[in-house]
Amino acid sequence: MRLHGRFPVGLAMALVLLGGAGAARPGRAEAGGPTPGPRAQLNGKGHHHPRPYVNPFYPPPNQNVHAAPYSVIPPRPVPVAPASIHWVPGHWVERWVPTFASVPVWGPAHHTRDGHLVPGRWEHQVVETGGHYESVWVNGHWRR
Repeated sequence: MRLHGRFPVGLAMALVLLGGAGAARPGRAEAGGPTPGPRAQLNGKGHHHPRPYVNPFYPPPNQNVHAAPYSVIPPRPVPVAPASIHWVPGHWVERWVPTFASVPVWGPAHHTRDGHLVPGRWEHQVVETGGHYESVWVNGHWRR
């Protein structure tokens, strides 16, 4: 079965997973008998059972795994260039100046923790009502 001169992807993957569709692997052919694919193993009755998935990065917990020996390499000193200090000339900047106003607000009546009644009343509250930008001169200075 060919599609445009290539194997279908499913068939190609099946051949790869089954080890070349029954081709004998070196070292097993001498023992005689067919060799199962890499994902199957024969039980005593000749039935194929899939092997459990094995993650190559995390070994099973029943294997005795030892960490590879390692060495500690101390960090080398890194030469650091002196901080560059440069002169920033004087210049104009724009600064926001907010404006505020005091407005009357009604404070509703409420009871204190002692149970006393505080009657409702008018109070003054300061609110930001806008603002404007003003020009400010910044003197020249040294900056890192």
